[in-house]
Amino acid sequence: MRQASSKGPQSARKAFEKALELAPGSADAHVNLGIALADSNDLPGALARFEEALLRDPNSASAHYNRAFVLGRTGRAAEGRANLEAAIKADPNHAGALVLLARLEGQSGKFARSGELAARAAAIEPDNLLARSLLAQSYDRQGQSAKAIEEWNKVLGQDPNSADALYNLSRLLRTAEPERARQYLSRYQALRQSTQTAEQAEMIANTAIGLVQKGDHAGAVRQFEQALQVCGECRSKALIRKQLGLALARSGDLAGGKAQLEQAGKDLPNDPEIVQSLATIERLKAGRTP
Repeated sequence: MRQASSKGPQSARKAFEKALELAPGSADAHVNLGIALADSNDLPGALARFEEALLRDPNSASAHYNRAFVLGRTGRAAEGRANLEAAIKADPNHAGALVLLARLEGQSGKFARSGELAARAAAIEPDNLLARSLLAQSYDRQGQSAKAIEEWNKVLGQDPNSADALYNLSRLLRTAEPERARQYLSRYQALRQSTQTAEQAEMIANTAIGLVQKGDHAGAVRQFEQALQVCGECRSKALIRKQLGLALARSGDLAGGKAQLEQAGKDLPNDPEIVQSLATIERLKAGRTP
């Protein structure tokens, strides 16, 4: 588990495969490997591990929950309903299972049941934004506007940039507090514009990454500079600046690359690629082989 958090999913996968060899009868070993496989986007392999875990321990809340979660990622969320019910039966305080089942119930039009499950999850994890959002939606769909407003305000208190909270508050407060509703709507529209700007910048940056892969570093630099200009203060600014710095360094502009990487490092402290690249630039400038 320490390896999973420090070295990435591929390294974790190998570690959990080794753990499973040492304890093939352990349901937890199958679950842990399944999670690592899911993190590596091997969803069929992950499902197989969770199903093996359930053969060894039919009451494993973790195996039931993770099977349902991966089924949801493959567009088969409804198939995981029984697993979610089983996970909650095995562990009534499993917030993840409560939230997923609340979402399924809401999608099925069972708003009271969805709200009940979401409220339980929110009581267990008060900062669970998805649980709060599902609870607010449940109240709204049942015509309990005051309670819905209360929950959306809690979501907004935790995440001031929650598009769902801003939009729904602007709608629910339109009659009772029109000025406040207009403020929320204005923030929502600005957030949407910012998101669209970021997506446009990310598209240009992806083109630049393709040029890097082809060895056209000068062309990549031009594209990254354009992406950075389009982005402005968007969510991807630091990542685009980092990529620009790397492309500049690869094109031979070590000073420019260093300046961009140092700037990106202020927003991405301890980023291993930035740290390593800056060290390489210093070695190159000193005439040492990197």
